[in-house]
Amino acid sequence: MLRLVDGTLCRDGQIILEHVNLTLGQGELMVLMGPNGAGKSTLLSALTGELNLLSGQAYLDDMPVRDYRSSVLAERLAVLEQNDLLDFPFLVREVVSMGRIPHSSSVDETARIVSEVNAQLGLSPLAERTYTTLSGGEKRRVQIARVLCQIWDRLTDGCLLLDEPTGPLDLAHEIAVLELLHTLTRDGLSVLMVMHDINLAARCADRVGLLHDRNITLGLPEEIIKANALEAAFGTAVDVDMDSGSPQIRLHSERF
Repeated sequence: MLRLVDGTLCRDGQIILEHVNLTLGQGELMVLMGPNGAGKSTLLSALTGELNLLSGQAYLDDMPVRDYRSSVLAERLAVLEQNDLLDFPFLVREVVSMGRIPHSSSVDETARIVSEVNAQLGLSPLAERTYTTLSGGEKRRVQIARVLCQIWDRLTDGCLLLDEPTGPLDLAHEIAVLELLHTLTRDGLSVLMVMHDINLAARCADRVGLLHDRNITLGLPEEIIKANALEAAFGTAVDVDMDSGSPQIRLHSERF
C-alpha cells in the first residue's frame, strides 16, 4: 500500500498541493486528472520519495519511502515519467531489460521476463529493432515494458506509477495497455496513472483523483466526474452523460 499523509508539495518555490492525503490500495487502479500545472507529476515524485516535502510523509506499507534502500524500493516501486530521454541505439530487448537492473536476476531469468513482458505488449516482433528507429508510440510501449519488467516478479505487492503512459499510443494499443494493467491489478499490482482522457479514465479506473486549487478530491468515477467539478477545475463547460454506465463527457462548443 502506497500512501501520502498530509503532504504539502512545493515546486520552484510555490506551493502546488497542500495537506494532501492519498492512499493507493493493493490491487487498485487509480487515475489522477487535472489541468496542466495542477501538480499531477509533482504528486508522483512525492510518492516515490524523489521530491522533498514541505510537510507530511510518503509511505510504502508502514515504512517511509525515503527510509528504503534504493535497490529495495526499486524492486517494489516502478515509475514511468512523462518524457523519454533515451537517445542511444540500444536494441528494444536491451531497453526493456534495463528494468531488471535493480535485481540480481540471472541472464536466463532476465531473458525470460523480458520475453514475457514483450509478448504481453505486442513487442516481440520489435525485440531486435534499434530503439532510436521506432515511432513515438512504439517507444512508449517499450518504456512501459521496461517498468513492468522491473516489477514483474512482484506483481502481487508492487506499485506502478505512470505519467501519461498512453498519450502517444494509437487507439488499439492504448486499449491493450489499459486492459493489461487492469488484468495485472487483479493479481495484486497497484497502479497510479496520470491521464488527460477523462472518458477513458472513467472506464478503466477503480477510483479517480481530481487535482484542483492545491487539493485533490478522490472517489469513484461517478462521484468525481461531474459537470460542476470539471468546469471548476478546467474552466470549460461540459455535459456528463451516465447512460453508458460510466460518466462520459461532452464539451459545450459551437465550433464542433
